[in-house]
Amino acid sequence: MSRFADVSPGGVTPLTNNIRHIRNNVLTPIMAQLKTNGQKVALILATNGLPSDSRGTSGPDAKEEFLEALTSLEGFPVSIVIRLSTNDDDVVKFYNSINQEIDLAVRVVHDFSGEAHKIYAHNKWLTYGLQIHRYREFGCHHTFFDLLGERALTLSEIHAFCVLMFGISNIPDPNADFSGFTESLKKIMRSCSKDQWNSVKKRVEPWINIGKLESIYGPSYCAIM
Repeated sequence: MSRFADVSPGGVTPLTNNIRHIRNNVLTPIMAQLKTNGQKVALILATNGLPSDSRGTSGPDAKEEFLEALTSLEGFPVSIVIRLSTNDDDVVKFYNSINQEIDLAVRVVHDFSGEAHKIYAHNKWLTYGLQIHRYREFGCHHTFFDLLGERALTLSEIHAFCVLMFGISNIPDPNADFSGFTESLKKIMRSCSKDQWNSVKKRVEPWINIGKLESIYGPSYCAIM
């Protein structure tokens, strides 16, 4: 096992050529069928480095070619996720800036712990479990998962999020009955939900921290958007 611990990813990062291959040989032949069926393809780019050219160079030209390859996917029914497995500042900065460079929705997902800390900073009531992280990594998308890491959700958004996550539609509206809402969540988590590993607190906790939810969104809560 010590040998495996000493091994780290290496080599070039031929993302551009791989994107072109997928576009020409995978997406193009089935594009009409996908659109007819109302389906999308999840394109997951897992990387720990900057895009490189055929010579293994990761300079400005290689970055530009990569952005052009991504842009060529515009119009295809595809959901693009970049899964980063590095904390290198230059790499993170480049991929985080992609949506400012091209007119195409690209979601960048960092490691489990990094995403958990980012979401906890805005929404401390939620345990960011590994299932949510995997859901995002594999291209499944909902607006809530973008918002969680950007700002605190409103009560209405938390209600909709809980309906989505637990698959139960008759959860009381917290704007009209906050205590009924929290009691309903307690029952749901007791009956059909296992506690999850909280990467921020380093312990197992329920999906929803009811105490934290009550302290943030209790009777004195006022949403200003």
